[in-house]
Amino acid sequence: SEDAAGNQSPVFSDTFTLDTQIQFDGGLEALLDSNVVGDEVTHYTRPTFAGTGEEGATVTLALNGLTWQTTVAADGTWSIDPDLQLDDARYDYELSSTDIAGNNKVLAKTLVIDTQAPELTARLDESSDSGSSASDQLTNITTPRFSGQTEAETSVQLTVNGETFSTSSDAEGQWFIQLEQALDDGHYEYSAIATDLAGNQTVVNDSFIIDTQTSLTGGLDVTSDSGSLADDQLTNINQPLFSGVAEVGATVTLTISDNDYQTIVDAEGNWSIQVTEVLVDGEYQYVINSVDLAGNAASAVEGAIIADTETTVTA
Repeated sequence: SEDAAGNQSPVFSDTFTLDTQIQFDGGLEALLDSNVVGDEVTHYTRPTFAGTGEEGATVTLALNGLTWQTTVAADGTWSIDPDLQLDDARYDYELSSTDIAGNNKVLAKTLVIDTQAPELTARLDESSDSGSSASDQLTNITTPRFSGQTEAETSVQLTVNGETFSTSSDAEGQWFIQLEQALDDGHYEYSAIATDLAGNQTVVNDSFIIDTQTSLTGGLDVTSDSGSLADDQLTNINQPLFSGVAEVGATVTLTISDNDYQTIVDAEGNWSIQVTEVLVDGEYQYVINSVDLAGNAASAVEGAIIADTETTVTA
C-alpha cells in the first residue's frame, strides 16, 4: 500500500487452503459384524465402531441416546468402543465427522443385535420319504431330497455321506436340497446347520435309510397242502392257509377268489394268511404281492390251487 506522502508499506504474501470436501466412512467394526460383513447384523452385544476419515477430524457416535467422540488418527483410521451392553433389538444410530476446515458428513445407519439361534427342522422331504410313514426317514430313492424350516433368508448346510451341500431358506423360511449323486442302499447319518444373518447357528443330526431291494416267496402252507405231494397245491381244506417269507415289516397281500387278504411280515421274516371265505371245490388262481417299508414292491407270486373236499367210491 502507499500513503498520501508516497510512502509504501512492505509487501506481505501468504497462502491458504480451500477445503470444501470431507472423506469419512465407517460403521460396525468388521470383526464384530458376524456372518455377513457390512450388513450391520451381529450376535455380539458389545459393539465397537470403526472406519476411516481425514486426519485430525472429530468423529461422533450417537447411539441409544448417548454420544461418544474420537479423533481420526494420522493413518486415517478411527474407532469408538462405547463399552455398552445392548439387548437384542434394532438400533438406529448416527456417525458424524467434522474436519479441521469445518466440513461435516453424517452417516445414518441401523444396527441389529440378534443372539437367538434360529429354529431348524431337517428331514427327508415327503416327496422322497417313500416309506409307509411320511416321517420314517426310509426311502427307495437313491437321490433323495431334503427339506425343512428355519428363519427366513438363513443359510443352510447339509452334510451327508461326506459331502456338504448349501442353500438358503426362502421368505417363509422353507429350504430344500436335492442330492444329485446316487447313494447305495444303506444307513446314512446326516447333519444340517442353519446360520442366520447374525451368525447364530443351530445343528440338527439325524439319519435315514436307503432300501431299493425286497423279496417275497409264498404259496399254500404245508399244513393246508393235503395232497399226496407236499407241493402239489392240492387241498381238501376249504379255508386254506397261505404262508411264505418276505422282508420284515412288509405288507403282504393275497388275492384269491376276488378277495384280498393282508398281513404284516413278522420279525423273523415270516408271514401267513388264513383264507376266511369258504372255497367251494374247484381250481383257484391266486396272486401274492408284497410292499416293504421303503415302498419297494416285490415280484408277484402267482399260482393256482385245487380245492377238493369230496371223493367217490365205486364197487
